[in-house]
Amino acid sequence: MMVDFGRVADQLSWNIRKCTGIGDTARRISELKPLKIGALLKKQYKVERLLSWDGRCNHYLTRDIDGRGIFELREVSDGHDIEVEKEIVSKRLHHRGLIRRYDFFVEDSRSYVVLAYERGPDLDQARTILSDRTLLSIAFNLADTLDFLHRHWMAHVNLSTANIMVTGETQRIADLSSCRLFKPPSTEGFREARKEDFLKLLDLLERLILRDVEESGNPSLLPFIKGFEELMGTPPISADDFKEGLFQCHIMEVTRRDGEMRFVD
Repeated sequence: MMVDFGRVADQLSWNIRKCTGIGDTARRISELKPLKIGALLKKQYKVERLLSWDGRCNHYLTRDIDGRGIFELREVSDGHDIEVEKEIVSKRLHHRGLIRRYDFFVEDSRSYVVLAYERGPDLDQARTILSDRTLLSIAFNLADTLDFLHRHWMAHVNLSTANIMVTGETQRIADLSSCRLFKPPSTEGFREARKEDFLKLLDLLERLILRDVEESGNPSLLPFIKGFEELMGTPPISADDFKEGLFQCHIMEVTRRDGEMRFVD
C-alpha cells in the first residue's frame, strides 16, 4: 500500500507546532476583563474562579446559590456564538456528544451560557492507543453528534481534535463557537456545510491515525486512510451515509461481520 509521506510530514510539523507553541497565540491571557471572584450573576451564579481564557472567551467555575451544584460559566462575545447558544438553551437540546447547556442570559451587556462542569483531556492530549474498534467508536460517536446538530439546523464547520473532550469512553464536542445556525426556509449553503462537517471528521480521524503510527510504529491502521480518501470524493451528508461509506472500505469488511460490534444512541 502506498503511504502519502507528505501527509505524515504535515502531521509531524503540526505536532511540533503544538508542542512548542510556535505560531500559537497567547491563549492563557484574557483579552476581556475577567469577572471578580465572588461576583453574583443573575442573582444565582456565584463566581468561584477563572478557569481559562481560550482565545475567544472567559471560562469560570461558578456555584449555584440555590444549591444545585457547580457549573461552568462561559462568556460569549459575538452575535454568531450568541445565536447558537440561545438556540440550544431555548430548545433544551441535549445529546451525549455535547456538553449540556442549562441557561443563557445577558448581564451588563455581556452574554453568558451556563454549562455542565466537565473536565477531561481533548483528543490531542488523551493519547488513546488506537485499534480498529477504538477508531470506529470515535468515528461513529462524532458522526452521531454531528447528525444531531444537523437535524436541528446547525453545522459545526470547524471540528478538530482540540475541541473534542474525552470523558471516559465518550467524546464530546466542547466548543460550538464556530457553529453555523440555519433558519428554514432560508437554508442556502446547509447541504455544503453538512458535507464540510463530515470532511472535517475524516481529517480528524486521519490525524489520529498518523499520530498513532508516528508514536507506535504500527502501520495496521493506515489502510483506513485509503478508505477516507474514497469518501472524500463523494462526501456524505448524514451519519448513516458516513457509516455506510466506512463499511464500503475494504478494511471494514471484517469489522462489519463481527457480531460483537455495537453502536447505539
